[in-house]
Parts: sequence; C-alpha cells; structure tokens
Amino acid sequence: MRIQCLLFILLAFLSLQGCALQSGHSFSENTSNDGSLQQSSSETILSCLQTHTNISRKSYKNAVKETEQNYTAKNNAYNSLQVICINIHPYASYSQFRKGKKQLADYMTQHPNDTSGLGGLEYLLEQMNRERAARRNLSNKIEKEKQSLNLKNKELIDQNSRLKSDAEQDKARLNELRKQIDQLKNIESIIKNREH
Repeated sequence: MRIQCLLFILLAFLSLQGCALQSGHSFSENTSNDGSLQQSSSETILSCLQTHTNISRKSYKNAVKETEQNYTAKNNAYNSLQVICINIHPYASYSQFRKGKKQLADYMTQHPNDTSGLGGLEYLLEQMNRERAARRNLSNKIEKEKQSLNLKNKELIDQNSRLKSDAEQDKARLNELRKQIDQLKNIESIIKNREH
C-alpha cells in the first residue's frame, strides 16, 4: 500500500513538472520511426506504470513475459524503459525490483542526455527499496517469532501430554493402592472375626 502511495506521489510530482501522463500508449505512439522516444524517459516509465496499475497478478506475469520478449527482439530505449517499468511494478518480487533499480541506474548512465525526471524516480525507488527491505526484515522477524512460538507451543503440548500421562499413571497406582488397602482391611476383618 505504501509503495502505491509512493508511486502516486511520484506521478503527482512529475505531473507538476509538466509530465502529462496518458495511459494506453502503444509502441508507435511513444517512438518515432527511427526508434527514438517522443516522450521523456520518465513519462514513458510512468505511463507504463499507470497502464499496469489495475492489472491482476496473472496479467502482470504475462506482461513481464511479453516485455522481456520485446526487449530481446529489439533492444532500444523504449523497450529498456518498459523492462524497467515492469521490474519496479508493485507486483515485482524483491529481487526483480532491485534489478529494475539497477536497470534504471544503468539507463541513466547510458543515456545521460535523457534523464529528465529519472533522478526523482531513482530517489523514490531507493525509498521504496528501503521500505521493502524493512518490511521484508519485519516479515522475517515475525516468521522467526512465529516459529519460536510454535516450538514453545509444541513443547507445552508435549509437556501437557506427559503430565496427563503421569496423572493417569498416578490415578492407576492410587486405585491399585486402594484395592490393596481394601484387601488388607478385608483380611484384617476376617482375622478379627476368627479371633472372636
């Protein structure tokens, strides 16, 4: 949820800088005949993110495959930005997200004249990465605590079973002792009756 908020803030920030986003652009709308971009790089990435905002996880997986195939078939600036977009999407795994961050940094190095708005995007991605790492660490910590509690719970259940078993054995011994006492009383009673 916070990642989506950060993406929303990024969209608003870049909109204020004149990056008017339009969803649903096709390849031909974003590139000229020679393959160069008509939109800025940040607009292309953000348009892609906006286009994929409400897709299902299954559709996202299909978009990842399609984007990677397009990139493999034609390694140009537009397809590079699409790969970055798909790798920084909220559905991206942690490793995929980190890969997208690195791809963005590499893109900025390879295209130093085409970095308008990408610095801000890179900054927000770093913040998101920190948040994801913190959430991942918290999740790992919670999982360890859960495992520890499960182990303690299992130990308590085992101890309870042992105590129940011991109690049953003590009860059986007590019943046996009662029977022996009753038998001794009967013997004593028989002996007293014989004496009289």
